[in-house]
Amino acid sequence: MNVRRLNFSRTLFLAFGGVLVLCSASGTAAVFIGADRLLGPSFSGANGLKCTTVQTARIKRDGTYWVRKYVTADNRADGMARVRTALRVARSVQAHEKADLVQVAVLDPAGPKDRALMRGRMIGAQVVYIPDLSKMPEGAASQTYTAYYLDGPASDTGEYYGIRFDLPLEDVQPMVAALTDDAGCIDPNAQPVTAADHGAPVTAHGEPVPGHEG
Repeated sequence: MNVRRLNFSRTLFLAFGGVLVLCSASGTAAVFIGADRLLGPSFSGANGLKCTTVQTARIKRDGTYWVRKYVTADNRADGMARVRTALRVARSVQAHEKADLVQVAVLDPAGPKDRALMRGRMIGAQVVYIPDLSKMPEGAASQTYTAYYLDGPASDTGEYYGIRFDLPLEDVQPMVAALTDDAGCIDPNAQPVTAADHGAPVTAHGEPVPGHEG
């Protein structure tokens, strides 16, 4: 098995207030690995799963436009299918809204509907897509795509307890290139949450981005 280990203190991506970072009380470590090579192709195909939007937050700050979307997908799906779903939706959102940063979090249908609870182990997979890194604060983002998933299924309450796998960019890029569908998610409410007061953007480790503390 070919395993890559990276510096855990390295800033992987910029997200914004309340960024969804898996950080359990038990201290479970993120595992960096070439997931496609380890697990093989997802049973759900190159485009991921049908999904349903739970909430969407849009923020305009310092001349940039960010979109954060929470979606649910089939609770029987594997982790790689959830990642492919998030990649497809992130690309679709960016294409339609021309966002500078898109964050897509995939939850289990049994998970919470309150945005404040959509974090930690409630997230089965997450993708952050930054099409133009030059528009991000200096030092806050290092690559166009970052993605992770938890490999286990969700519990009856929508919590994931599998190992976290952070995918290297060289594995994410072929997955994006293989997408043949630009479908977003079904939105039963079609009433996005507009957020202007979620606080300053933070790094993947929950720390304020320099120069954006206030």
